[in-house]
Amino acid sequence: MQPDIGPRFQEILDALADKPAFILDLGWNILAWNDAADAILHLASGDRCDRNLLRRVFTDPGLRARHNSFHEDGPRLIASFRYDLAVAPESPPLLALVEDLKRQSPHFRRWWDRPAEGGYFRAISTLQAGNGEIHFDHETLTVDEHRHLRMIVCFPHRAAGGRG
Repeated sequence: MQPDIGPRFQEILDALADKPAFILDLGWNILAWNDAADAILHLASGDRCDRNLLRRVFTDPGLRARHNSFHEDGPRLIASFRYDLAVAPESPPLLALVEDLKRQSPHFRRWWDRPAEGGYFRAISTLQAGNGEIHFDHETLTVDEHRHLRMIVCFPHRAAGGRG
């Protein structure tokens, strides 16, 4: 069962209209998002199983085709997920996610077996958009520390140096 985030958090997400923002749980399931996040991750069109950020990054061919920084972001996302797995190292859903991703993604499997690298990282850094490449900086806000819910806010800027 996924936790209820409450309507106020959706209002906060929606108020960040031009910045992709979403709420993740400990297993990196995206529980809520705004329209800007949907525009880049296509969350509303998928079922709940498809709303896992790691699953999207490592198994969605449409996202991979636009994810110009995949080879840099992938290992960093895995390193960050290891921090979360350390909170609940015996969690059946988290362990099942790891095993499932190892089966589905050769990149995940190869990078999972490497030593952890990099700092905490919870989103994609670069995507190809219709009118060019968009780079993202992110901030993570704690929504509920006891339920391990975090809001990720992405600050987009165009590769050409201008603001998005």
